[in-house]
Amino acid sequence: MTDADGSYRIIDEPAPTRGPWIAVNPFWPLLALVLTGILPGVLWFLYNGRALGSATRRRELVVGATGILGALACASALQALRPSVPAAVFPYVGLLLVGWKVSIGYLLHIDQARSLELYLYFGGRPGKGVLLLIPVLVLAVVFGALAHNLSPILGALFGERFFLS
Repeated sequence: MTDADGSYRIIDEPAPTRGPWIAVNPFWPLLALVLTGILPGVLWFLYNGRALGSATRRRELVVGATGILGALACASALQALRPSVPAAVFPYVGLLLVGWKVSIGYLLHIDQARSLELYLYFGGRPGKGVLLLIPVLVLAVVFGALAHNLSPILGALFGERFFLS
């Protein structure tokens, strides 16, 4: 396949990106998603897809948007069920939200793991994900507390602990 400038390019080859993009192993956005909520994790996955020059960026965007909307729908349904479910059982029903979040994270991780392999093959060097994980965790806790004060459903985007408390 040829680019607009007539040079040969492999379809799956990472697209060159401009700007200060820091690509990391997709394990780190997945860990952020597990430790915080779906919103910080999905946003980092989308950023990382751009940094990796992922060939599946559009699919990642659709999966991420579906994940966020699904988490909002799940949190809304749990909020509606809260009065009818015994308090001792409610945290177990809340695992639906956790399962949804982890499923979306796994789908995004699968796509980006392939992109990372190509990124490494073509000479890319991933950044230190742990250095980016710390600010993501701090921001998720701060914004999660603010969002939970507005609505428990919005707090669920930043972590189930804000919703289930």
